[in-house]
Amino acid sequence: MPRSFAPAALAAALTLTGAAMIRADEARSDRPRARAALPPAELAEVGPVHLRLASDLLRVVPDRGNVACSPWSIIQALGMTTAGARGETLAEMERALHLPGQARVHPLLGGLDRALMSRGQKPPPAWRKEARPFTLRSANALWAQEGKRFEAPFLDGLAEHYGAGVRLVDFAADPDAARERINGWVAAETNDRIRDLLREVSPATRLVLVNAVYFLADWEHPFDPTSTRPRPFTRRDGTKVDAPTMHDTTLLAVAEHQGVRAVVLPYMGGEVEALVLLPPAGKLDATASSLHEVVPALTRGLKHELVALALPKFEVGWRLAMKDALEALGMRKAFVFGQADFSGMDGTRELFIGAVTHQAWIAVDEKGTEAAAATAVEMLAGGVPPPPVPFVVDRPFLLLVRDKATGAVLFVTRVEDPTAK
Repeated sequence: MPRSFAPAALAAALTLTGAAMIRADEARSDRPRARAALPPAELAEVGPVHLRLASDLLRVVPDRGNVACSPWSIIQALGMTTAGARGETLAEMERALHLPGQARVHPLLGGLDRALMSRGQKPPPAWRKEARPFTLRSANALWAQEGKRFEAPFLDGLAEHYGAGVRLVDFAADPDAARERINGWVAAETNDRIRDLLREVSPATRLVLVNAVYFLADWEHPFDPTSTRPRPFTRRDGTKVDAPTMHDTTLLAVAEHQGVRAVVLPYMGGEVEALVLLPPAGKLDATASSLHEVVPALTRGLKHELVALALPKFEVGWRLAMKDALEALGMRKAFVFGQADFSGMDGTRELFIGAVTHQAWIAVDEKGTEAAAATAVEMLAGGVPPPPVPFVVDRPFLLLVRDKATGAVLFVTRVEDPTAK
């Protein structure tokens, strides 16, 4: 028996089993969102998933030049989609995305989301009154064709683990109005940094699942803007450009593994950090495509050193139609009508994925980092400090914004030319 019913006047708008219509334009399960904290050991399982996806994407995307993406956002959106997948369609998605089975993946993704939303609760120290408030937020939502039927377990899972309901639009009659509504929601959730996620929507669309992520944080120890000056940066093709480069000499965690150097820049509060990876010349692609191996090795070897850091300021925006990349990773049936099985969503085999679009933007400057996707010298008593270790980022590099406790990767950036926008 259904647990609750939509009002009679609205029942024709969307046929649901075991779900409640809470507004004229939205439907969701009456099941509350899970709030229990997961053990740290469980949450730490997601970081390797993010790193493997980032490695795979940077290996298969055809783009040269600067790249920015949010493994967190991609996994959240496609994780929601797997809740309605069945059979070989589900198996392909889990293999391509390196996801655990359905019994674990949704509680895990929901638990990680709750853990990340708890970051940055401590007020800034008194001496940082000018600091911007730490902001990290993620939101999930779905838009469905008016009159479309959905299965109760699918809606239950969305509500319990992702806090998402289904909003009603009319793709068939006015796809452009539906597109504008979705894009407006994404823009609002990303502080207007992602404004045109969907450029067109087909009248044949029946459901769109969306995750939006926004991140804003100041460095634990900001760079002095007066120390920023042009410095030569060697691009992939060997040409040079003068890039505005920030400088500081301070105590930082550093490591090296197979020629790849790393430095950690903590954000205020110390819960989230930027991990800058500087591969050997000519090894950018090899490093990017093996992040799931390189990052754990580097983080295990971190030690604090006095570092003379030179890091270019940059701003990177990137957009990817992900169908080709996901197919290259083995997720094929989901995109083919007649082969795709999303019967867990609506009880039929009529749904398949037409497109997966990802857009991300990240800016790094003296204050800190702002990112969106649809992330002092200590003098030892009794001796003379060793000379600072130079860490000059003057060639293509990678920057990851990661949650320190769980290893979750919020954003990954490949910077080949910090002066390009």
